[in-house]
Amino acid sequence: MNLWPGEYTFRVVARGAHGGWSEEASVQVRVLPMWWQTTAALVAAVLGVMAIGAALQRMRTESIRRRNIELQQEIYTRESAETELKGLSRRMITAQEDDRARIRDDGIGFDPDTRKSGLDPAVSRFTVLQRDEEDEAELWRGKTHAFRNL
Repeated sequence: MNLWPGEYTFRVVARGAHGGWSEEASVQVRVLPMWWQTTAALVAAVLGVMAIGAALQRMRTESIRRRNIELQQEIYTRESAETELKGLSRRMITAQEDDRARIRDDGIGFDPDTRKSGLDPAVSRFTVLQRDEEDEAELWRGKTHAFRNL
């Protein structure tokens, strides 16, 4: 059927074989809606769409809640690692400061002639080379002096 649901009046006038017109006849017709055109179906469809929307919202909220828990665990792990690294760094700095104080107090690696710390390899090497040259010069002076005394 191609009619919308509702009530219709079907009116008819006929022409007879002798050319005369008949009286108008009418029939009341009621077209019932299909099941999907009923108010109950419309309400069910709206409720179904709302239920699907609520289910999707709940799934999304649960997903966000789970992700939030994962991120909180990640934050806790990173903060623990950061605290551990800070403690390790603090212990290393303290150990380094203690070593420097021990070296300074014990005189390890300290050259009193140049007043330079033996911890710097370039300065230490320079000091050694300088001493070797001075020793060699002293040796030649001694030999020269000994030669003159002959």
